[in-house]
Amino acid sequence: MSESSNCLLSKSLVFNQENPLLVSRYVNDRIGVHCIDSSRPYDKKSTLFHQTFGSLDLCRIHYGNPATVASSGIGDCYHLQLIMQGKCHSLLNHHKTNHQPGDLFMINPQDSIDLTYSSDCEKLIIKFPEFIVHQLCAEQNWGYPSTGVRFDSDFRLSMDDTSIFNLLSFICIEAERSHGNSILLKSCNEIMIRKLLDIFPSNIAKNLTDPQQDIFLTIKKYIENNIKKNPELTDILKVAPNISQRTLYSIFKKFTNMTPMNYIRERKMECIQAELCASGNSHNITSIAMNYGFFHLGRFSESYKKRFGVLPSDTIRLARQARDAG
Repeated sequence: MSESSNCLLSKSLVFNQENPLLVSRYVNDRIGVHCIDSSRPYDKKSTLFHQTFGSLDLCRIHYGNPATVASSGIGDCYHLQLIMQGKCHSLLNHHKTNHQPGDLFMINPQDSIDLTYSSDCEKLIIKFPEFIVHQLCAEQNWGYPSTGVRFDSDFRLSMDDTSIFNLLSFICIEAERSHGNSILLKSCNEIMIRKLLDIFPSNIAKNLTDPQQDIFLTIKKYIENNIKKNPELTDILKVAPNISQRTLYSIFKKFTNMTPMNYIRERKMECIQAELCASGNSHNITSIAMNYGFFHLGRFSESYKKRFGVLPSDTIRLARQARDAG
């Protein structure tokens, strides 16, 4: 994938020719907690593109300076990193790797990593949450490791498999074109994660039968069909009457790494984001939020920004700008 590929363009531009420390603060708040070496002088040559697409965060970054970045763990998400140009040296789990343009590697949740960039290094980061991987493992009838899914950090993909690079390009294009089609968002997110699970070695035990899988899928379908009705624990337990509340929590921990109510809240937020993108009218924020059970607009806006990195009104504005530009 070359520099000219469609990996986020002007519609997603956040910073252009800025100080790397400013760009780093933005990334730290929205993409992954890290620390950039602040002891050296920097030229204002940093560029950053950022776009959300369903549960994915897409980030194209170019510091424009030699830079060293360290992270002690990126939380409950994965980072897929594609080197687009320049060089990147990584120290991940005591393993040193020199990355070249076209290299694709994965950072697992809680991995400590040190990255050193050349001044001309540019990379694409795809951030996706653990719970998507949980769900797909359940749907594929794969045994989910008790320690969570971990991709092989010593494995890096080269340009030999062009399908993944074409898919990443397509995801970036759709992220900038999307008008809030929730089915498209969900489908694209799942396709990308399924592809990564297919090509990256991991600790997943495939083709193992889990007796709790059918229970989870039944409950998940009920939640999707009643997401605006504020389903409670008592409602969910009626869907699967042969399990206890403790077992219910255990099932959701296994397949989503969340409590049942946190999972419902996450799905509500994703549905609201899709509706806001499609709305184009900031006057609809209150009614959309209330339709999903959020009656305190201030707290809702705060939770929404924490989840997606922008306010609800910004989501509408950015979606409207993308439609006007398209």
